[in-house]
Formats: sequence, structure tokens, C-alpha cells
Amino acid sequence: MDKSSLQKAGSHFICGFEGQSLTEDLKELIRTYHIGGVILFSQNLKNEEEIKKLTRDIKNEAQNAGYDQDILIAIDQENGLVNRLESIDFYMPGAMSLGASNNENLAYEVGTITANKLKDLGINFNLAPVLDLNTNPQNPGVGTRSFSDKTDIAAKMSENFIKAHLDAGILCAAKHFPGLGNLSTDTHFDLPEVDKSYQDLESFEMIPFKNAIDKGVPVVMTAHVRFPQIDKSNLPATMSKAILKDILRDKLGFNGVIITDCLEMDAISKHYGVEEGARKSILAGANLLIVSHSKKAQIKACLLYTSPSPRDATLS
Repeated sequence: MDKSSLQKAGSHFICGFEGQSLTEDLKELIRTYHIGGVILFSQNLKNEEEIKKLTRDIKNEAQNAGYDQDILIAIDQENGLVNRLESIDFYMPGAMSLGASNNENLAYEVGTITANKLKDLGINFNLAPVLDLNTNPQNPGVGTRSFSDKTDIAAKMSENFIKAHLDAGILCAAKHFPGLGNLSTDTHFDLPEVDKSYQDLESFEMIPFKNAIDKGVPVVMTAHVRFPQIDKSNLPATMSKAILKDILRDKLGFNGVIITDCLEMDAISKHYGVEEGARKSILAGANLLIVSHSKKAQIKACLLYTSPSPRDATLS
């Protein structure tokens, strides 16, 4: 693969790394593969000064490597249970607390404070909020990360959280389409299945997503969940053309960026492998693919991808 093709392939990937400063591995991913972005976890974050230096160094490295626009620096700052900024004592109410308040102004205020903190740290992409409905109390992967089990509350609160981010100039992502709130299995550890029809999802789980799309959310993240009534091949939504193209693009009219949840989660890696998960996600219509941890898996997945750049899709 020539350099141009390699960089076009790499631009579809959001990659994680080990460490709290710019590493040689990360430099290689930026210089050689022109990865689309970097995802930061708690392990990468020390104090405010070091975080700002890290994000500044990442952006400078990308600029020196010839990027024609800012590299994405992403984080899962949902607040509440999923709080990557504990090292700097940043604490905001989580989704369920906001949903319990049923106060859309509070959701906007929390979203604004969160977005402004990320901007101050040099982070430009928040992989939040969760739009999954908390319909199964035994769900190990959603719980308090959800705004509500009621569609109107989840739609209203997420809409305001998203609007706050966009008003502050921070990208955000509605997740996890088409909904994983009814699961009893955590996709980090296995591949669940939901036996629901499109009509079932349309009348319930997809309502907050449809509202977010109508209100201009720029990015939607996929769910690693099988929906056998919708996709007869029984591929998970992340890898399903029937869900990503036929439903998300064509029926719901989403024209922004489709991003996968991490392909190293067991729901994908254990059943398909990261590389095959990447290939099938690409074919299904995903624009950005997250590979959070293994450099080996990141490079192998990059080498599979030769489609047009996700930067052709609208990110704002």
C-alpha cells in the first residue's frame, strides 16, 4: 500500500495508547498512518497541566505530519459513573441524576460546564451522551449511564446536553445505536442479542436517537448487539448494513459521522476478531472505527481499510 492509501486508511481510526505523554508508538500512528484521532482514558490523564501538554503535543505532532485539519482528541466524559477526569477532581451529575431532575436547563448547564472543561484541556470530541433507555434493571452496561427508561425524558435531556456541546464548539456522539438498554449482557464481555423488530425499536429505543438526529447531532456511535429480526445475517449493529445504512442513513436521515464502539470489546474481538470487525464495519457504512488499546491490532486494522476518508463526512 502506498503512503497516500495508507494515510487515507489510517484516517478512519481513533486509537488509544499507553502513557501520559506523547509516546513513540503514538507518534508512529500519527506520522505513518495519519490516524483520524486519539482516545484518552483515565490512565492517560494526570493533572491539568500535563493533560494540556499532552493534547498540545498530539496536535503539534499531527500538524508537523501534514494533517490538513485538527486531529480528533476524544474522551468518554459522560459524567457520573463514566468520569475520565477524576484525576483533576472534575465531578458533574451523571445522566440518570439529570433525568431524575427532569430539568432540561440543568442538562444544558452540565453539558456546557463539561464541554468548556474539555475545551480548556484541549479535548475536542466527547463520546457522549448515552441515549440508551434503561429498561432492564439487570443491564450491567447501562444503568445510571442512561437518562431514563422514558423516551421523552431521555430525548429531552440528551438533546440539551448535545446542544450545550455544540454551542461550545465540542463534537459529541449519541450512543449506542440502535439501543442497548434492554440487555442483560455487557458488550465488553460478550455479544448480546435483542429479539425485536424494526417497528419495536422505532416506537421505543430509537426515539431519543431520532430526536438527536433531527436536532443535528454530528456523530452516532454503534452498538455491538445483534438484532436477528432486522439483519438476517445476524451481524451486530456495528457490522450491519441493514442497521447502519438502511435504518440509520436511509430511514432516519442521518448524514453525519458513524463511529463504532471499540472493536476490541469482546462482543467483536472474541467473535470476529478486531480486523474482521473493522472490515465488516467499513462495509456496513461506518466512518470512524475505535481501536483503543493494542498497537498491533490498530495497525492490522488500518491496513485493511482503503475506502474514502471520513473527513469527507460532515463533522459540524
